[in-house]
Amino acid sequence: MLPDDVAAAVRAAGPDPDGLREVRKPGPPRPVRRWTGDTVLLDLATSAEGRRLVAAEVAGRRWAAEAGVPVPAVLAVGAGDGWMLTARAPGVSCRGAGAVRAALAAADAVAACRAPLPTVPASTWRGDQRTLVARVARSAVGGLPLRRFRAARAAAAALTDQAPGHGDLYRRNVLADGDRVSVVDWEFLSTHPRWTDHVRLWSTLTDPADRAVAVAHLEAVVPAAAHGHLAVLVRHLSLRLLAENLAAPPAERNSDDVDHARRVVPEGERLASVLIT
Repeated sequence: MLPDDVAAAVRAAGPDPDGLREVRKPGPPRPVRRWTGDTVLLDLATSAEGRRLVAAEVAGRRWAAEAGVPVPAVLAVGAGDGWMLTARAPGVSCRGAGAVRAALAAADAVAACRAPLPTVPASTWRGDQRTLVARVARSAVGGLPLRRFRAARAAAAALTDQAPGHGDLYRRNVLADGDRVSVVDWEFLSTHPRWTDHVRLWSTLTDPADRAVAVAHLEAVVPAAAHGHLAVLVRHLSLRLLAENLAAPPAERNSDDVDHARRVVPEGERLASVLIT
């Protein structure tokens, strides 16, 4: 049963609170539980980390809206960021040339925004030492070339041209309704090497034609003098995609995502080689 203040907020937005369905995912308990309805999504924090994530998402969406990026509306927020009720954006994971171009335009807008970034600390991709060791071990067993991955990660960390970025412009974080998109999951919003969002999206698009649209956009917006910078990102983010898909316990992996990541690594190497020739 939902807390009284949460149920009242859901009811005020239109749906019946009892009609919401909890979204359950495999793995350990998460710091934020989610309920979904036809028109709303409810995120309910279960810990201090969950409250930080809720606060980060609220702040990120408000910042993104100021930058001109389409995001689902935040309808209500609980005291102390204990919960967040948002409109449910229509659409599916980003696909199709029009949607890809809209997502890349959103990445352009984020990078160009001059508004101060939110003060809520952004999430990072690195966990605690014990978790990190386990993830590295599973990735290595799965076939990740660790030496290449570590070298690519270090090269990306040394890039000095920085800009605001979503930080995880993954295709599933871009909800496409035809040629219109909404961007969600803003917990990594921070400064990143310029064009990180563009390359991250490219790496996660499953249709080769969609990836070609992303490459064409990059060729149009990235000056030739920055192609070396771009090649570093391509190598790093294609390998990181494989790493993150292999790092999960085998029972929790999505085999289609793993297969896609394996295909993207050599494609990224070929693209990076073209960029620096």
